[in-house]
Amino acid sequence: MPPAEPEATPGMCPHCGQPLPRRYWRSLGPRMAAMVLRLAALTKPGGAPVHLNALGISMAGGDYARLPLWDLAEKVLTEGATRGSGKWRITHAGLRFALGETLQPRRLAVEAGKVVARSEELVTAVDVLGRDKRKRWTVKHLSREGTPSPGGK
Repeated sequence: MPPAEPEATPGMCPHCGQPLPRRYWRSLGPRMAAMVLRLAALTKPGGAPVHLNALGISMAGGDYARLPLWDLAEKVLTEGATRGSGKWRITHAGLRFALGETLQPRRLAVEAGKVVARSEELVTAVDVLGRDKRKRWTVKHLSREGTPSPGGK
């Protein structure tokens, strides 16, 4: 007779008892979309990065750090540094999203730092920014010479 399986505990592996990775749904928010637009105006894919301070938008909450999950921006590390440099640049996918050429899932499911599912709802940068009543940015304010401006001014 084979040994009895251990009793399953929610959130724990029934075989070894180790905690299972938790699944978190992450949403693409207005500050994240604003950062993508700013990066699209100030950087180019594979080009020189810019420091977060140069973007001129609030980075409260740190949601910008999740942009690589959507492949919209990339963090650029300083050679030999043990911590991040605070520098970022747009990706090809991020530039296409900023210009309104592609859609992105509004939400991603993440387990142990990896995307495991995507919501069926697809959005544009303008869709995401429209939810933020304090700032309404549109793609028409994006130019390679300038930067997007809040309120369309």
